[in-house]
Amino acid sequence: MVGSNFVLPWPMAKRKEDAPPLPLPMLAGRYATVSFAVALLLLPPAILTDTTRSVNASDAWFSAAVTGTLTALVDRAAAATNATRKYFATGVMDFDPKLYGLAQCAPDLTPAQCRGCLRNLQNVVVSARFLSGRPPSNSAFVVWCSVRYSVTPIYDGRAMLQLAAPPEPPSATLTPPSSGLNSEAPARRSRTLN
Repeated sequence: MVGSNFVLPWPMAKRKEDAPPLPLPMLAGRYATVSFAVALLLLPPAILTDTTRSVNASDAWFSAAVTGTLTALVDRAAAATNATRKYFATGVMDFDPKLYGLAQCAPDLTPAQCRGCLRNLQNVVVSARFLSGRPPSNSAFVVWCSVRYSVTPIYDGRAMLQLAAPPEPPSATLTPPSSGLNSEAPARRSRTLN
């Protein structure tokens, strides 16, 4: 039974019966002082990955760039201390190609909840499963937060964060191991003691 302090997630409906059917994540109930977000945290995130193309960079360098971008965005988005609690951040990394990123949380989360939600999504996105093949875009969503990166702009306007690219890892060219012998030095004879 819907109590008098129950807030319907569909603002236009006066009664539950008048509301349109909604997918499971939208059916999150909320009392005036208690959020039912805990059960929703157990739902797996929706992940959208562009697997048809690949960024031309080494795996390690690309992974470092994406991880650096998302880490900066999560830290900035969760640092909202003003009364409006606008938990979001945009950023661009001077990588080749440029990496654009966005992180955002629902405004009714605490800063710690926002950081935890975004950090969980970041860990999923930067896992080998979703970064293998160096996809040019990746988005992760749950009910309360989302993170995304792309090599094409995903927002209008100037980015809140201007990020420097991580240093390119050294080339994978290996030098042959030395034999330990100097060709100019005379050969040494070994003696065995009896």
